[in-house]
Amino acid sequence: MAKNKPHAATARKKRTAAMLGGQIQVGTSPGTIREHPEAAPVEFRSIAYGPKDLHEEIIEDVEAIPGIRADQPVRWLRVVGGRGADRLERLSALLEIPGLAIEDALNRQHRPKVERFPDALFVVLRTPGDPDPIPTKTFSIWLTKTRVVTFEPEEVHSLDGVLDRIRRGRVRLREGRADYLAYALMDTLIDGFFPVLEAIGERFEALEAEIMTKAGEGTLGRIYELRRDVIALRRASWPQRDLVSSLIRDESDLLGKRIRPFLEDCHDHAVLAVDSTETLRDLGSSLMELHLSSVGHRQNEVMKVLTIFSAVFIPLSFVAGLYGMNFDQDSPFNMPELGFRYGYPLALMIMAGIAGSLLIYFRRKGWIGKGRSSL
Repeated sequence: MAKNKPHAATARKKRTAAMLGGQIQVGTSPGTIREHPEAAPVEFRSIAYGPKDLHEEIIEDVEAIPGIRADQPVRWLRVVGGRGADRLERLSALLEIPGLAIEDALNRQHRPKVERFPDALFVVLRTPGDPDPIPTKTFSIWLTKTRVVTFEPEEVHSLDGVLDRIRRGRVRLREGRADYLAYALMDTLIDGFFPVLEAIGERFEALEAEIMTKAGEGTLGRIYELRRDVIALRRASWPQRDLVSSLIRDESDLLGKRIRPFLEDCHDHAVLAVDSTETLRDLGSSLMELHLSSVGHRQNEVMKVLTIFSAVFIPLSFVAGLYGMNFDQDSPFNMPELGFRYGYPLALMIMAGIAGSLLIYFRRKGWIGKGRSSL
């Protein structure tokens, strides 16, 4: 385990830096757009579509964003990256997105939530990312009647499936409103938990098999790291269940009635993700207990062997010590066996007999032999 300590310390430092770097600055005014030191330059990607038309482009001029493809029923603007505060502030002014919302959208550690505005909904979600140093990524949605603006401080590649469905002209997406696109994005992000949870479950099974055979020095460390990742996924998935439930009950015109059944299905997926994280968390705790029990069992086996050796050699040591005193034979109280011609072979036979008798006794008591695990 000593070999894992430097790596664990480095990982903790990275997670702390990722959490604090560019996110917490004491004394700044609310709504201040802060850039993360590791953020990529901000990029605006426009996807505008209707039942028959599709237009994709990368926008360089922020001023042109409000009027781009205004004739299309649905306009999706992807804001990828987080470095470029001046451009983001201008976007906030042009699309009337509050600075507080953009500040939350760029916060890589923000908790999932939903906020309601007079003509918009703001949703913050989390989706699985690279397990080191950040287990999950932030993804935010600003929803209006005809526009969906998404913020991705780190690009979310799982959205490629939604883009592919739009490009292939899938009827529901191409004929749906902006609310259906928002649902499709949320559903994709929540479903992204399942492959990660399945992979963690397989790694837990491999660790269980390793523990049952012979666990190595780093086994407990790997169990702890996986359990830590599961807790992080649980912390992200738990509030998203309540978030989707809140959207189902929402009476805003931004979410049409035909979206409710889809949101209920999305809620079922969120509940399943939470249940899976709970199961894996319990499995991680059970594996830690199993590992500790396995280590204790192996220590008991070692102690059993040492105890048996000690129990066998104690009487032998007594016999050897008794006849090794070598007192003067002229004494009338001396041991008569010292002058016996076959005394040495006889002493060896007596000691062998004592050792054999003890081993037979131990076996009959069940302390040694096949199928016996402890004294």
